[in-house]
Order: sequence, then structure tokens, then C-alpha cells
Amino acid sequence: MKTTLLSIALFFNYISFSQTVTNVDSHQEGNNIVITYKLTGCTPQQTSEIFIYYALNDERFIGPLKSVTGDIGNKLFTSGDKKVIWDVTKELGGIDGNVKFKIETIPGQKVSLPSATSGNFKCDILKTERKGTDLYVSLKITNTGEDENIRFSGDRCKTIDKNGNIILCKSFINSGKSYTTEDFMLVKDIPLSFTLIFSNIDMSFEAISLLQIEYLHKYSWSSGFQFKNLKF
Repeated sequence: MKTTLLSIALFFNYISFSQTVTNVDSHQEGNNIVITYKLTGCTPQQTSEIFIYYALNDERFIGPLKSVTGDIGNKLFTSGDKKVIWDVTKELGGIDGNVKFKIETIPGQKVSLPSATSGNFKCDILKTERKGTDLYVSLKITNTGEDENIRFSGDRCKTIDKNGNIILCKSFINSGKSYTTEDFMLVKDIPLSFTLIFSNIDMSFEAISLLQIEYLHKYSWSSGFQFKNLKF
């Protein structure tokens, strides 16, 4: 397969509204083409659809691409640098010539990220975001009862993907500090915010089938909070 990669960004303001695609680039890795771009103007808790089209030797654009993984499709996007891997041989068998790409973004509806309760504790998911092969889940926990001391541990927080693979939390961040295990005092009506980090996420992993967050309370581990089908 011989390819010359020429990348372009075409903007469709009449459908992308405040979202903008810039810095579109591409390069070949084996039989795959890696496409990178920068997305700005994303609204928190709003889904977007990202489509990529290709044109060979300055002919008309064809697509959208199907054999792709990464920052593409219908999901929650945040502003920043994005990456897509196109399996050319799977989709086309191969190409020979000059290739151009066009990226289209269509904002969707705002979604309500879920909350769960466990005893006097309420957990709200604030944001889910993938950066490379790491998944970040930001949340806040509010205690509606008396002040309580609880412990969080990364190995008691897990995600399960659509294939049933279990991924344990590598660490979590609170107030700029990273922990694997830590005790916190939950003061009544004052939220505790932190971010869970899960590593080695497969590029095809686009949703969390199950997120379980356990905590140690009064000398025993609670089943804690459970969330299903979280997009990111």
C-alpha cells in the first residue's frame, strides 16, 4: 500500500455551531493511518458525533470511515487533542495515491450524568474522559448525615467493559494529590471531589458497562455506588 497523506480541516459552521476542528494531521503506521485533530468549543455533558471522510487523488470525499477506533463516533467529547486509527486494509483492502481527510462534528443533546446513593452518601458523576489509554472519572460524594470517616482504595474501584474485562483503578486524585488508598472525613453537606484513573483502556472501549466504587465504613467494606452504561 502506497499512500501520500495530505490532511485538511473543513469546517461546517452551520452544523457544528461553537465546535471547531483544527490542526488536522495524519501519518501511516503499518497498514493503519493515524489521524489527529484538535477539537474546541465542547459543552460539558453534551454528546457529539464525529465523522471522518476521505478523498483520493483530489476526487470527491467518500465516507464516513467505518473501520476506525479512537476519538470518533457518538459520545461525550471534551475539548483537546484527539486521535483516530483507521484500519485501511480492513475497510478498503489498500489505497494508492494522495489522501485528504475531512472531519465533521455535529453536537448532540445534553445528557444528565447519573448519581447513586449508599446510606447517607450520594455520589454524582461529574465527567468521564479518556486520554490516550487512560480513563478519568471525576465525581463528588456528599454526606447528608452526621460527619463520617471513610476509606477509598483503588483496588476497590473497578470498571467492566462490554466484553466483561475488569479494570481496577490505578490511583485517584484529590486536591492535586495522587493516592492509592486514603481515609477522608466526610463532613455533612460538604462535597468531597476526586478523580479515579483507570489505565490500559482499549481504544475500542467507548462506554463503561459497570462502574463500582466501594468504600470502607465502620470497619467493613460497603458495596458502595454502582453506575451502568456510562459514555465517555
